[in-house]
Amino acid sequence: MNRERIRGELLKGHIATLVLAILSDRPRHGYDIMKTVSERTSGVFELGQGTIYPLLYSLEEQRLICSKTRLVAGRCRRVYCLTAAGRRSCKRRKTQWQLFREAMNSVLEPVYLKALNHAGI
Repeated sequence: MNRERIRGELLKGHIATLVLAILSDRPRHGYDIMKTVSERTSGVFELGQGTIYPLLYSLEEQRLICSKTRLVAGRCRRVYCLTAAGRRSCKRRKTQWQLFREAMNSVLEPVYLKALNHAGI
């Protein structure tokens, strides 16, 4: 399969969801979040510093995440973790994504969706 990077408008509305999902695993610093997104998507999604840090500050202002300075691999780093509101938001966003994905697939791949329905999936 040809792997392209997806950028711009297509990814724009989903970056916060990606970050909250990554942080649902464990607390992480900004670079670790960027690296994890890239690794999990096999490089299809590449978030730069100009995207990730303003988003982290915004999520912190919304009280969806909180941060602390910690020593990581001998360096002081700002480490982010989900708040209770962030966990609820992540769960809600995952549900919304599943609905979005199913609706898009019903338009883009109607034969595939029909096969799933007939199989009882």
